[in-house]
Amino acid sequence: MPLAPRCPKYPVAPVGKVERFTAASSLSLERSPFKTFYRLRRLEEFSKGLFSSPKEASPVESSKPAIKDYDYPITSFLINEKNDLSLSGLIALIGEVAWIHVADLGFGYEYLEQRGRSWILLKQRVQMQAWPRWGETLTLRTWLRPNAKVVVEREFEFLLNSQVIGRASSFYISMNLKTRKPEILPFPSDQALFFAKPDPCPDPQPIRLPFEPQNLSMFKARPSECDMHQHVNNAKIAAWIADTIPGIISKNHSLREYQVEFLSEVKLGDTVDVLGKSWSTQSFTDPIALEGKNRRTDQRAFLAQLQYA
Repeated sequence: MPLAPRCPKYPVAPVGKVERFTAASSLSLERSPFKTFYRLRRLEEFSKGLFSSPKEASPVESSKPAIKDYDYPITSFLINEKNDLSLSGLIALIGEVAWIHVADLGFGYEYLEQRGRSWILLKQRVQMQAWPRWGETLTLRTWLRPNAKVVVEREFEFLLNSQVIGRASSFYISMNLKTRKPEILPFPSDQALFFAKPDPCPDPQPIRLPFEPQNLSMFKARPSECDMHQHVNNAKIAAWIADTIPGIISKNHSLREYQVEFLSEVKLGDTVDVLGKSWSTQSFTDPIALEGKNRRTDQRAFLAQLQYA
């Protein structure tokens, strides 16, 4: 099925000052992060002064732009069998841009490493009207939503030839690398660092699994799939999810939406079973819900949903 015309479903809105960057990991929790989220929310009510603590003074300058563009050429190692940017390639670019942008704001990897913390991805939703092809240049525009405290919410727009072809929303939280539990990270209150889009990117929605899901595929975490925190990151898991989809779907249909929720870590050597509705009863144009279950821990590692057209 041919891709949708390269015209924007989402018009490019004026966003004020945008800085451009031209370019030639996510963690997860041992338990559902949102169980701890509400505890942190209550803690926040009792610690309003935490975010202005002199020990954790914001390293951010208000002159830095809230919105920034990053250009990436679509190279041969980022594409799929149709010469389009692959799902895992896009997720990898999203993660890279998120790290660069938050470092520009003063809260990057080195800042967090000194405090024994790192950013973890809780949920993500991606919508695409068209996919860039090999040799084209994709612009990833990103910004943070206002009022980032417990959960930091980030949005993206994907532009091809200055036209919006997709967008995404991602929810992050900081985690203590020793305890593997989330902690509130003091974040700047300077509203100039944030951008409230009139029509924000849609948030991730609850993923409903089919009754009595079937085992569809199995993956074992290899050294090449693990990051600096010795676990499989979200781009590699996106590749597992894409590899679970039968070729007849991926070759003849275009992926329009991808959602994922991370529930526990997948470490080196772990085996993950991907469960879902039997392909004999699954309609290719209905949402495809998947569950990743870790054999070692007997816990859900992730939930995912894909929509093809």
